[in-house]
Amino acid sequence: MREAIRNALIEAIPEVEERIFEPHTATPDTQKPYLIVREMTETDNTAWAGYRARIEVWPYCEQSSYVEVDKLAKKISNALDKQLLGTNDTDTITCIADGMSDDTVDKEWDALTRCVNFYVLALQPATLQGPIINDNWLTAQKHRHHRHSSHPWHRLLASPVPKSPCRSP
Repeated sequence: MREAIRNALIEAIPEVEERIFEPHTATPDTQKPYLIVREMTETDNTAWAGYRARIEVWPYCEQSSYVEVDKLAKKISNALDKQLLGTNDTDTITCIADGMSDDTVDKEWDALTRCVNFYVLALQPATLQGPIINDNWLTAQKHRHHRHSSHPWHRLLASPVPKSPCRSP
């Protein structure tokens, strides 16, 4: 998952020059702009629904103007939101945008930033257990419909509605 997200961000945001880090690898001296990707806890993981987690992507920019943070946040959202992402050795995932945090001044790191939130989903493929055969209920519904469609009242309902003499043409 991390590799798929990182690859999508590298491709969509060339100005960070592949400076996409996990929280423990960046330092206050890291050249800006760069991104920090933080994976949160998994939730609601079941065999039928698949994998679900949250990620945060933090663009870090020089402490000059939030315009650069805004541009990077929009590019992050465009790169990940509702896109199918994957690598050769992982399942395909998709990210769903879940808003952004407030503008933040990180004085220790001399940077401006804002958190861009996503849900990450990896649904499990459905497998069919053998061929699908006709259900007796479906067969009965088909015969019931055929039987009722041959009644005179059905033909009456299917015919065009006569014009009312009270309505003008």
